[in-house]
Amino acid sequence: MLDVSDPASELQYDTVQGTLNELFEGVRAAEERAGRPWSPPAQLLLLNKVDRLTDNSAELVWRSRVPGAIPFCAADPDGRGHAELRERVASMVTGAVRERTLIIPMTDGRSLSAVEAQTDVLSREFVGSEARLRARVGDRQIDRLRASGVRLAVEPG
Repeated sequence: MLDVSDPASELQYDTVQGTLNELFEGVRAAEERAGRPWSPPAQLLLLNKVDRLTDNSAELVWRSRVPGAIPFCAADPDGRGHAELRERVASMVTGAVRERTLIIPMTDGRSLSAVEAQTDVLSREFVGSEARLRARVGDRQIDRLRASGVRLAVEPG
């Protein structure tokens, strides 16, 4: 979050980015030595206090400098940028959300329950020993479900 109404906002941004880049480089090097792949985490910049700018030129400069930055007004919970922030964070957490068919063994009640609770199930079909749930679910949601021990397969296509 960057206070774009502060005259020193550019210096503050550059300082924080420099520090983050140093930290990320240290993590990248350590992961490389350990033989693990690593990529830097996604970043999201909130251009806070845009409501205090006398004109929109500073906002336009920042949006040009940092594509994807969100003009924001933290003082007003229903104000500018809050809806976009919620959507972007949700997207970052869940990954690309698509309709998919998830196949879960009928004998695994815990997995069925977890999928029902953590995804948007659109329909259910029970065939033989499988539950086939059509759900809106993100890539990262599937990864988290599997990491928590949920047994599921995703139907191709």
